[in-house]
This record gives sequence, C-alpha cells and structure tokens, in this order.
Amino acid sequence: MNEKLNNLKALVIENDPYILKALVKEYRRFVGHVDTADTLEDAISKLRKEKYQVLSIDLNLTDGGSIHRDGLKILPYAKEQGALSFILSAYEDKETVFAAAKDYGDINYIKKRSLLFGGVKGLNQQVFNEEVAKKIIIEFANPLPDLFGKKVILSEGKLKNDIYSTFEGSLADDDNTLLLGETGVGKTTWAKLLAKGYHAIDCMLANEDLPFIYEEVNLKSVNPDQIEKTLFGAKAGAYTDQKGAVEGLFSKVNGGVLFLDEIGAAPKEFQEKLLKALDRQEDGYFYFTPMDEKNPQKTKFKLITGTCQDLGTLYQKGELREDFYFRIESSIPLVISPLRERRDDINPLVDFFVDKSSRAIILSPEVRKHLNDYDWFGNTRQLERLIKELVSLKKTLIEKNHLPPYIIKNEHPLLEADDYDKILTKKLEKFIIKHKMPKLIKILEELAFESIFEQTGGQITTTGEILGFGRKKTYAIKNRIEESKRDHYVQ
Repeated sequence: MNEKLNNLKALVIENDPYILKALVKEYRRFVGHVDTADTLEDAISKLRKEKYQVLSIDLNLTDGGSIHRDGLKILPYAKEQGALSFILSAYEDKETVFAAAKDYGDINYIKKRSLLFGGVKGLNQQVFNEEVAKKIIIEFANPLPDLFGKKVILSEGKLKNDIYSTFEGSLADDDNTLLLGETGVGKTTWAKLLAKGYHAIDCMLANEDLPFIYEEVNLKSVNPDQIEKTLFGAKAGAYTDQKGAVEGLFSKVNGGVLFLDEIGAAPKEFQEKLLKALDRQEDGYFYFTPMDEKNPQKTKFKLITGTCQDLGTLYQKGELREDFYFRIESSIPLVISPLRERRDDINPLVDFFVDKSSRAIILSPEVRKHLNDYDWFGNTRQLERLIKELVSLKKTLIEKNHLPPYIIKNEHPLLEADDYDKILTKKLEKFIIKHKMPKLIKILEELAFESIFEQTGGQITTTGEILGFGRKKTYAIKNRIEESKRDHYVQ
C-alpha cells in the first residue's frame, strides 16, 4: 500500500452487518486503519475521540421502514474534521439528496444499489474503485505533484494550473482528454505525462506494480490507406506483400493508454468504424475488428486525443462526420497556448533542455534576450532543436554570433528571404533545355521534401504544409522517393 494511504484513518458507519463487513474489506485495500460504527451514537462518540481522514456514512442508521436521515447528523463532524466523506444510501429521492447537499455542498452521494453486488454479500469492486477508492487516492496520494515536479517545462502560471486541474479531472473520472494546440507545443509530452498519472493510480488501485503501457500515433503522419491497419491490425494477406498478421495499436495498448494525435486527420470513410470501436460497451471494453477478420476483438484502454486544427472548421468543411465530431468534442478540452503567448516559460524550458544535454553550456544575457524575444514559430519543439544545435557547437559560452540569423531577425527558420534572381543557375538552364521542366520540378520536389522532412524531425504533415503541398501530394512524393530507393537497392 502507498505510504500516504497507509497513514490514513477511516470510519465506516453502517448498520447492516453484511454490508459493513464488505465495506471494511474494500476500504482496507486503500486505508491503513479502519474503524467501524453501527449506530449514530457510536459514530459520534468515535468522531469526538479520533480524527479521521475518510468517512463512509450510511444515511439511514435506524431500522423501522420509514426514511430516516439520521446519518446527516454526522456531516457536521465530518466538516469539522475536514474528512473526505462518502454517503452510501438506498434513498435516492430528490428531497433526501437535497437535504444532504443543502448545508454541506458538493458531497459524494453514492447509490447503494449500484455499489451492492450479489445481494448484500459483497460490493461491486469496479464501482467502489471508481466512486470511492480513486477519490481517496487523488485526495491523499495524488501522483500529479511528483510528475509535474519531475518535468519542469512550465512556469507557475495559468497554463500550468489549467493543465493540472484538467488532468486531475481526467484522473478522477477517466474522461477522455482532448489536447488542443499548435504543432510543437508539447501535446505528446503532456499526453505521456497524463498517461503516467493514469498508470500511477492504476498501480495503487491494484496494489501492485503494473507495466506501463502507452502507445501514441500522429494520424497525419500515417498514410490514409494505412490508418485502419495501424489502429486495428490486419490478418495475414490483407495487404499486398504482407506475409504475416499485423498487430494494431488497439491490441498493443490493452490495459494502458492510447494517444491519437491529430484525430481530425482520420479519413472520413474510416470515421464510422473508428467511432464504433471507441464506443465503450457495458463491460468496459472497446470492440474492434482487424482487417479481413470476421470476429471482433476486445481491448480496454484510456483514450487521449489531440489536434492542432479547429475541429469545428473541419466539420463545417465536411471533413468530419457529425457523430464523430461530437464524440471527440465531448472530451475534456485542454488548450495549450503557443510559446510566444507564454514567454515566462521560455527560460524554464531553455534551462530544462540545457540540463538534459551531456555538455555544460552558458548562454550569455544577450542570447537569453534574443531567445525570449523570438516568436518560436515551431514552439517547444523548435526551441529544443535549437538548444541541441547550440550544444553541438562544443562552445562553453554561447554568444550572439552563435545564434542562427533567423533568431536575430525573428523570422521563420525555413522562410528566410533569398535573392530569387540567383536561383536559376546556368546548370539549371542546361538541365531544363535537355530534360524539360517537368523533370526538374519532380527532382526539386523530392530534394525539397527530403530536406524539409529531416528539418522537421520526420513530421510529414508539417513538411507538406511548409512546402505548400496538399496531403495527397505530400504522400505521393514520399512514396515516390521510397520506391526509387527500393528500386536502387534491388539493382
């Protein structure tokens, strides 16, 4: 048991001996010390003598058939002690719930019929974990402070508070989270951190060290024709030259967390299948069918989605199905603002990336000023790449002359002004005369693609956007280059 949880004391107040026994068994999985009381007087007596961090309160502690709300008399003591309280009651009428909430605000009111399992001989452990145990863990052993402390990538500002509160809500309710923000703002970093939060809580719920299972994919970086195979997998022979079966991410991530970045890039013809697969069934599982298979498979994971696009605009353009759009939009949204709008984060990020390197470097005050004034068109990813370049210079003191010109000029690194009249050289003229313009354009497309593809760190969609190509054109060039390399290898 987690040390923080082991130090907790709980008082379980319940007059049904069978339910009391079942509750004590469950609470002992997460709380170090559990006391019991079966009457109002016994409960108040114990509360006057001991301080409890967790209270489990049966609303009706008096037998007799009529609705008694004597359990409400315990709430003032719970409030005085600042205890995390749960009301477990078979009474769900509005008057009873209102009476419980009127003076004590947002309380954890749990329906007994949803918690009881197999009569009164046991409890539904899944419901207990979701409605009780998880709230105890987040209140007293929340993993987020440690995770945030180890990943110093934000200053103490509004965005950090927003991320923290959104993540806390996601951990509590397992709601899907939608990460919104420009390319390079760090959606992948935050998705993985949230996944680690889920994992930490799952380990505490299971009271054992579980393997960390996390998969991520940027749907924009996958050929549209390959997305179904990537997610669902495929039977052997489903594709030309495919000898064995392919395991999809839905299967690989069973028991873990899946991050689908650029969710808006899912092809419209595939969205219905994906939507159906993401409809969690009553048993808690997702069901999907690999390509060319007949029997569906089941998997269980937590889902995080992300996009740098406006999903509403994609929907209005007809690129998203209505039901698919509303399914993704119903997730908890978290907007990660661009780096140019949170300049207080630049210095912490610079220090973070410098500390990650094996070499020690010092940035002069003038360099710091330029880095803080720059608009960071590629956001956090661009900043990290620049720090790596500065470290590779093998200079201990980094001064202004070591910075790329585009930083000094505050320009996009791939869009610096050129002398256009010098582009057409004599060699190019001779090539055009001999091989014609289309041949030159084809070569230039491939050369430009490979160069920009490398500069963007293999981000195929970003490469296409910089070059001004549509998605189909970008993949056509990429496939052309790969085919050319394969042909060269065969020869």
